[in-house]
Amino acid sequence: MTLSQWAFIRGDRGADFRVSMPSDAKTASLLRSTPEGKCAYLDADVRDPQKILTQAARTLDFDRPIGLILLGIMGQVSDDEEPERIVAELIDALPRGSYVALSDGTDTSEKLKVAIEAYNTQSANSYHLRSPERIGSFLQELCLVEPGLVKSADWRPDPGSADIAHDQSHAVGAVGQILG
Repeated sequence: MTLSQWAFIRGDRGADFRVSMPSDAKTASLLRSTPEGKCAYLDADVRDPQKILTQAARTLDFDRPIGLILLGIMGQVSDDEEPERIVAELIDALPRGSYVALSDGTDTSEKLKVAIEAYNTQSANSYHLRSPERIGSFLQELCLVEPGLVKSADWRPDPGSADIAHDQSHAVGAVGQILG
């Protein structure tokens, strides 16, 4: 079972970026390398971080800062599968100056918990809601960028964008930088 798909993009004019989860193989086929940078595609399970890192090293320069984006993916990893260890393994491989963006659904809504429970009984995969504090602990070794760990809808919303009511937002997210 594949929990994520990964695209690796390296720009020769700036930081390297790892972008997770193109929606399908067709989307991945649209990734094109150019003289300014290269792209590579990997269909991998986030529970196998060494495979991801090995493949990423073929495209990305691990001597330069890298961006790691984990949006909605760690909720697909059960507690038994040690999501903190997986995130730590990915982060530990990144060079100083790299950034990590992480967002996942929280256990702060009874309605959402019921909906996720129903989803989990009818799906081949499952989703695991966690407390905001637990999600934040995935990034505990990083220096969080302002505004820190907040509801995802509140993380630097565009001026004039539609406001999402706080009682409708049940995901938190943060961006952190590796300083040391």
